[in-house]
Amino acid sequence: MLNTSVGAFLDAILNYLLIPRYGMEGAAIATGISVLTVSLLSFAEVFKITHIQPVRINYAKIFTASLISLSLIYLLTRQIKTSIYILIAMFVLYISIYFLLLLIMRTFEREDVIVMKAIEARTGIKSEWIRNVIGKFI
Repeated sequence: MLNTSVGAFLDAILNYLLIPRYGMEGAAIATGISVLTVSLLSFAEVFKITHIQPVRINYAKIFTASLISLSLIYLLTRQIKTSIYILIAMFVLYISIYFLLLLIMRTFEREDVIVMKAIEARTGIKSEWIRNVIGKFI
């Protein structure tokens, strides 16, 4: 409860400071910082109580792949006039770059393939070729 209270207080203060100057972006930044703070406090508390490391290096790889993909798409969209078709194409390109970076950084684990199989069983959508590609990078 203390972690959430700290996050709520921080969010209120940051919103008060950032919204008048940056508008909606300020609110998003404030909320992002608050959620990150609550998460970090919770991770620290989990480690203190259980001595279990809640964060793995793989999470940093996933974050990095996302950041690189987002940066590339952002730079690309600044160079061209956007429309709904361009935005859809950028989304597909983002997903493609992100997936490729996840493969290159070897972030997939055996558990991911198990989850994919379970999703296939529930939905009936086959993605064996994706599992084969991921399997080569595990």
